[in-house]
Amino acid sequence: MTETTVPSEFLRELDGIADPLVSRLLTMLVGLGGEVFVLRAELQRVKQALAERGGLSAEELERVRRSDSYKAWLAAEERGFAAQLLDPLRRERDVARPGQPTAGRP
Repeated sequence: MTETTVPSEFLRELDGIADPLVSRLLTMLVGLGGEVFVLRAELQRVKQALAERGGLSAEELERVRRSDSYKAWLAAEERGFAAQLLDPLRRERDVARPGQPTAGRP
């Protein structure tokens, strides 16, 4: 894997964000960006392997889509991904935004 091309000054500025909601949303955004990158890399790897092998038919792909094992995997993956995606918003939900009282505190 190569190093990030994001300027280090920009990354340092992100550490100083005072608004917890903005910070959590940026955490979600960076997490999604990472997921997209990994999925693109994985898809390219599969495409190259299939091209070398001669590919899959539409019928084979449809058979897998209808299979119980794929449906079970998809349901579990969807729940896990949703939980992971929303985790930054659930964490520190008691942290108040600037100028607002913190939940559960006077």
